[in-house]
Formats: sequence, structure tokens, C-alpha cells
Amino acid sequence: MEKEKKNKRILSSLNYSSRHYRIWLSGFGGLVNGLRSRVYDLVINKYFDMVILLIVIVNTTSMCLDGLLTSQKNIDSVESI
Repeated sequence: MEKEKKNKRILSSLNYSSRHYRIWLSGFGGLVNGLRSRVYDLVINKYFDMVILLIVIVNTTSMCLDGLLTSQKNIDSVESI
């Protein structure tokens, strides 16, 4: 009992959440949990937000240009670039 209290106190003083020192399971369940943890780390990154926002802006722009490029004259001018 004393060891458990010491371990809990040490881990709480490290400012880590339980997912940082989680022991991974073996087999398919461990693979899924490991993958979920890696994806979570990727998604909470601030650069991920910027990249996704850039992709959304490029997609929106390309969809807006879709209606403008229907005439053969506009298609030829874009293809010459």
C-alpha cells in the first residue's frame, strides 16, 4: 500500500497524464490503442490545424473556379499557363 502511494505521488509530480506512461497491450487491442494515441498526438498539434485549414481553402477555391472554367477560351488560357 505504501508503494502505491509513493508511485502515485511521483507520477502526479511529473505532470504527465496517464496516457504518457500507459503500458500497451499486446495483440490487436494494443495495436488499436497505440494507433489511437499516435493519431491523437497528430491531431492536437497546432500545425495540423493550419494544414487542414489550408487544404479547405484550396478546395473551396478550386470548387469556385470550377464554374468559371467551362468555356473553351478559359480552358485554353489556363492550359497555356
